[in-house]
Amino acid sequence: MPQEAPIVGHLLRASAAGFTVGTRAEALEALNQPLLGCLCQVEAQGQTIYGLIADIRVLDDGLVQQLVAEGRMGSETLADNRYNRNQPVEISVITLGFAQDGRMRPRLPGTPPLALQALRLCTPEEGLRFCEENKFAYLRRILNQTEYPAQEMILAHADQLQSWQPAGNKAGSWYPSLAEALIRVLRNDYERLSLLLDALSALEESWK
Repeated sequence: MPQEAPIVGHLLRASAAGFTVGTRAEALEALNQPLLGCLCQVEAQGQTIYGLIADIRVLDDGLVQQLVAEGRMGSETLADNRYNRNQPVEISVITLGFAQDGRMRPRLPGTPPLALQALRLCTPEEGLRFCEENKFAYLRRILNQTEYPAQEMILAHADQLQSWQPAGNKAGSWYPSLAEALIRVLRNDYERLSLLLDALSALEESWK
C-alpha cells in the first residue's frame, strides 16, 4: 500500500453494492481536499474494492440539539462538540469495481469488505489506472443508482481526474473517453445526456 494513500476512515457497515465509513472531523480536515466524487479503495479478502464517495453526513444528537436550542455557540463549546463527541461523521461509498490477481473488473465484488477495514483515497496512479483499464464502464453503475446525485458525482469525479494531470494540461486523455462512455450509457436519454455534457463542457472551461 503506497504511503501517500491517506486513510479516510474505517468501515461501519458494508454490502457488495456499497459501504458506510465512520471518521472524525479532524481526520477530514487533515485530508484538506473535497471528498465528494473521490475514488477510494478498501482491501477485502484478496480483493481491492474501488468505490466513489457519494455522500458525507454530519449526524446530530441530543447534545447538538440542546446547544442549538440554548444558543450556546462559543468557540470552546464548538471545538469540544466537533472533536470530542463520539458520534462519527458518516461517509457513503458506492462500489464501482474491484481488482484481483492484477486485473481490474468494473463490476460488484463477490465478497464485501469487513467492518473496521480502513478506507483509503486512491493515489493518482491507481485511480487513473482503474479508469483507463475499465474504460469508464462503471459510469452505468453511477447513473443507474437513484440514492445519490449522479450528475454531481460524475462532475466531481471529472474534477479529481483533472487534478491528477500534469500542471498546464487542459484535459488528459481520459476526457474524450469519459464523454464517449456517457454517450454510450445515455444514448436513449438525450435530455439527461445533453445536460451532463453541457455541465462537463462548462467544467472543462474552468480548467483553462
